[in-house]
Amino acid sequence: MQKQNDEQQKINVNLQKQINELKAVLHSASTADKQNMRNISSASLEQNIPNPLTNTTSIHYYIPAGTSKSLLNIIDNNGNTVKQISLTGNGKGVVNIEASALNAGTYSYTLVIDGKIIATKKMVIAR
Repeated sequence: MQKQNDEQQKINVNLQKQINELKAVLHSASTADKQNMRNISSASLEQNIPNPLTNTTSIHYYIPAGTSKSLLNIIDNNGNTVKQISLTGNGKGVVNIEASALNAGTYSYTLVIDGKIIATKKMVIAR
């Protein structure tokens, strides 16, 4: 009987050790996620100028330091991504869009950083 109790005690100690290790991993990941969210929360996307456009428009954005992958997706009214632009570097940036590359109509453009949608705006191309 004492042997069973000793074995059970060893199992319990081992399980508690594993639980504590998992808690530490979760806490560490949670802290990193919180820091990443703070960084991403300072990202921004501005309305394109001019809007509506007939020739060229400029889209200004801000990508905070500490991010790894940033995209600007242009989406048509059917929900199809018609253009995806990789944004490199951090800080303020601008993308210029030529109206001739797209059909007349209304589009959405979305800033995506590290897989998270930051903001979406509307853009109208008139002919």
